[in-house]
Amino acid sequence: MSLGILLAFASMITWGVGDFFIQRATRRLGNYVMIATIGLLGTIIFMPSIIAEFSVLADWHNLLFLIILGATSIIHSLLILQAFNVGKLSVVEVVAQIELPVTIILSMIILKEYLSTSQTIIITLLLFGVILTAFESFNDWKNVERGVWIAALAGFFMGVDNFFTGFASRTITPMMAIAVPWVVFMIVAMIVLYYKEIRQKNIKGIKNIKFIEENKSPVNQNLKKIYERFIGYRWIIFIGASFNIAGWIFFTYAVKNSPIAIIAAIAEGYIVVALLLGIIINKEQIRTHQYIGAGLAIICAILLSMTV
Repeated sequence: MSLGILLAFASMITWGVGDFFIQRATRRLGNYVMIATIGLLGTIIFMPSIIAEFSVLADWHNLLFLIILGATSIIHSLLILQAFNVGKLSVVEVVAQIELPVTIILSMIILKEYLSTSQTIIITLLLFGVILTAFESFNDWKNVERGVWIAALAGFFMGVDNFFTGFASRTITPMMAIAVPWVVFMIVAMIVLYYKEIRQKNIKGIKNIKFIEENKSPVNQNLKKIYERFIGYRWIIFIGASFNIAGWIFFTYAVKNSPIAIIAAIAEGYIVVALLLGIIINKEQIRTHQYIGAGLAIICAILLSMTV
């Protein structure tokens, strides 16, 4: 088994653990606070890499490409949050799996990657298993058309993001492929947090300058509430964000010298990992078809690793 395949499984596990804790933290903090927190923590972690490899940004083509990559990251993040707000979680997670075929198609068209017949069949079965795992109820598809379309668009951008992260890993450097886009992600996330959670809800109607200067403005009060929520769940946030960041690091190094389509397919099993953690830790109850889907996805990921 090659190093790239091992890193793909590492990415699958760390993304799964990260996704599990991020979901728990998001319910307590809110979507925008969680995104901004992940962006800030990642920026701090990646800053030494940016400083060490800053010379690659002297080529404006590299800089522009990485900034655009950061923009696609924030786009799919905001879209998937909006989809969760509009549609049902199980439906959105299923539709968003369009990211895998998008990643594979881009790798075949742009990088001319080739999949054998057996690999194509295994990846198809793996995707089917992931969809079964995420599909809590077949009745959830009623009256969620809007959420479905938003989730599909989010999945498309997620696939684009996966592919071009791998492409940047090969053409620039693995760390800069995620470090610079992460900084862009953090900046936009902070702006969105300010307007959605701080300014938008509280700043209107404030006219008493003395009241503001005394540090009692609704804006400051809102910041205090966010800070208190953050401190209260800091370990869940830290674990979730750290594992998510580790997953991206594993992924970028995995795709540097291995087929992006294969790596992306294996890493997609993170949904199964998150589901299993929910069963073990939260004692969640799932349906028979979800167990079948999880088993199918794991078996296919292992079989796929043996074809490289």
